Amino acid sequence: MPAREYYEDKEVWGTLQRVDDRRQVLVVDRGPEKKVFRVKWNRRTQFRNAEQKIGVSSLREGQRVRVYFNDDPRRTGVKEPLANKVIVNPISTPQVRRYNQ
Repeated sequence: MPAREYYEDKEVWGTLQRVDDRRQVLVVDRGPEKKVFRVKWNRRTQFRNAEQKIGVSSLREGQRVRVYFNDDPRRTGVKEPLANKVIVNPISTPQVRRYNQ
């Protein structure tokens, strides 16, 4: 059994609305009751599907995503939230979380 991954970071769930490769920004639609969420990524950000690592070029608009991020500028060095891990089509749901994806 793999070890449980633990992140001190925050997480957000939603549908990928836009991928901006030039600015390294993801726009996530979190549903009608919540605002659209913008998050940056860098070379250390991990992109995964349920089974393996993928490249950022594999991301498509309309995919469900789970994004782990940190919004502390002292820790990240940027003003905007910075993604640490992006899971595409996650097995988990906000109600039933699986940490070993």
